[in-house]
Amino acid sequence: MRGPATASSRDGVQLSRANIQPPNDRQEPREALPPGLIPAEPEASRRPTAAPDAVDSSSPIATQPQVPDLTIYEQKEKIKTTKFHIVRRGETLSSIAQQYYGAASRWQKIREANRDNIKDANKITPGTKLIIPD
Repeated sequence: MRGPATASSRDGVQLSRANIQPPNDRQEPREALPPGLIPAEPEASRRPTAAPDAVDSSSPIATQPQVPDLTIYEQKEKIKTTKFHIVRRGETLSSIAQQYYGAASRWQKIREANRDNIKDANKITPGTKLIIPD
């Protein structure tokens, strides 16, 4: 008859299969229950529940961001957007007015909206940012 198998580890300690036992993954057998009854959970596996008003700030529920209000509201006034134009070399107020309004004669509208930037209507420098009014 064979004796227990042994092996040595790095430390020189003799290990025996007889001393090593596999972990017990099986649950203890339960008593037979009548059909339709669900067994209760063991005490150790139950999770404690907190009162609704006692939410821990580290819980995922407390750290979720607020959902924004996505309701669409209609406004009486239309939102005005401002158009801008940066002057390029060779452009004049008339050519810019032609581009945005379709009429070169409306250059004065651009000049009035940009009084602070335009000193002389005949001399606009490239790189100047102009407001284009509606």
